[in-house]
Amino acid sequence: MNTLYCDVCDKERSFEVREETRTYTVRDTEVNVNLFLSYCKTCKEEVYNREMEIHNDGIVFNAYKEKNGLLTSHEVKDLREKYGLSQQNFARLLGFGDKTVTRYENGSIQDRAHDNLMRLMKKIGNFRELWSRRKEILSKQANRKVAQRLEKMDTLWGLTKRELPIVYIATESNALSDADEGFDYETDLSETDGENMSWYSNTERGGTVS
Repeated sequence: MNTLYCDVCDKERSFEVREETRTYTVRDTEVNVNLFLSYCKTCKEEVYNREMEIHNDGIVFNAYKEKNGLLTSHEVKDLREKYGLSQQNFARLLGFGDKTVTRYENGSIQDRAHDNLMRLMKKIGNFRELWSRRKEILSKQANRKVAQRLEKMDTLWGLTKRELPIVYIATESNALSDADEGFDYETDLSETDGENMSWYSNTERGGTVS
């Protein structure tokens, strides 16, 4: 039977887990969260459960991030995995310390500058440009995996190698600091109507990009 040390009973006791709503203040921000807490079955007092404490900390910090418009730990992980990068390689590509992304995925709260840079990587055009400039810091194997992911994304949206440079022309003029105006395959192409699709074909035949 699983037991935890109970301070009140001063011995190991069996325990039960309850879900409760609690309010915490994180960096002057109040958050309400549902947590899982351990209670001694004998005296009914709360007992310390290290694994559950770590899990609950992540819930609290992610609630703070959501309330303050920061990427959550899950969003950082999803973004990294989208490009097939390890935590260390994603950190290096962004110019962070080797363990920085690991800490963010484990719940640590990122500063606004780091959050903004990671958020810019949601735009595939922005990521492609950064990767093309800094790929030499990654191994051949890591770069091959990134290239495969990008090629798969291009194929997903029906972009051929002949069409790709045309799409890139429309995005490369957008600086990283102006990503919201950039082209995002995942959203822009899915929302493109027939008229806009003909714009691409006209461009390919010699039309101009306005």
